[in-house]
Amino acid sequence: MGIGFYRPHLPMICPEEFFEKYPLEEGERYLADVQWQTPLYYQSHGMASFVEGTEDNSNLTHIPDMALRQFRRSYFACMSYVDYLIGTLLDVLDELGLTETTIVSFVADHGFHLGENNVVSKYTTHEIAVHVPLIIKVPGLTDGGITSRSLVESLDIFPTLTAAAGLAIPPPCPERSTDVTLCVEGKSLLPLVVDPDLALHNATYSQVSRGRNLTEYSIRTDRIRYVDFASFKRIPLTNKRLRLELVWNINLVYTGFHRKLYDLARDPNERFNLQDHPDYTAYREHMKNMLRKKFSVIHDFPIGLS
Repeated sequence: MGIGFYRPHLPMICPEEFFEKYPLEEGERYLADVQWQTPLYYQSHGMASFVEGTEDNSNLTHIPDMALRQFRRSYFACMSYVDYLIGTLLDVLDELGLTETTIVSFVADHGFHLGENNVVSKYTTHEIAVHVPLIIKVPGLTDGGITSRSLVESLDIFPTLTAAAGLAIPPPCPERSTDVTLCVEGKSLLPLVVDPDLALHNATYSQVSRGRNLTEYSIRTDRIRYVDFASFKRIPLTNKRLRLELVWNINLVYTGFHRKLYDLARDPNERFNLQDHPDYTAYREHMKNMLRKKFSVIHDFPIGLS
């Protein structure tokens, strides 16, 4: 059974009692001035939204201080409301006597900037946006309350729940998997119960659409995050099949975006872009090669399904 909580998506509405937990006068404005989204974003997505930064939006109006405070307060209130709803659900499992026979997994599809990195949005590959809460309770296995800081991906959830239920995990996906009925790209997280420090992945990957035929890709290791951009080239194969190839090394001058490299050991909040720093040239080239190899697979699709 899957249950989705819409909050804390816009509009940030929840019962008043949860707003009372966060008095507006006590709220703090986070970091630097935040501005409205770029015109490119509006053109591509057709929606009004809080979003990104000072660097490319210097001619746009800053979000008013009180508006940002109210937004942060509303987000916190909605999060507390969801926490209450989850507690109610777990109470029902207790009442029905199902707690000790039910695997429970809690995960979010993305994080949300509340001013961090000069952003009020979800559309980035910064740590704030891609580091999501992930809690898995397996009766008799996780009763001790294990916490792990190892790198994991959302792709790991399916094989983890499959293994926890005592079922066989489907085989790993081949490089070209569009015609495979069932396969997995993730790994079971159950080994972390035995060894929370186990390195299941040497890197994790994420991506987000940046508008018309532009996608932002990110690779993160224990120390470095590298961000690059690519577009798709559509190649007709027959009158029934289409091939999509990624095109790297694109000119970003007029997009408002930048390739990025962050040293998470020294800069966990990802404030200083070291993409062009000479001391990080080796890191940049290594991460770039890993990222492009990961997303180098060419996909063939039946026309109409691409």
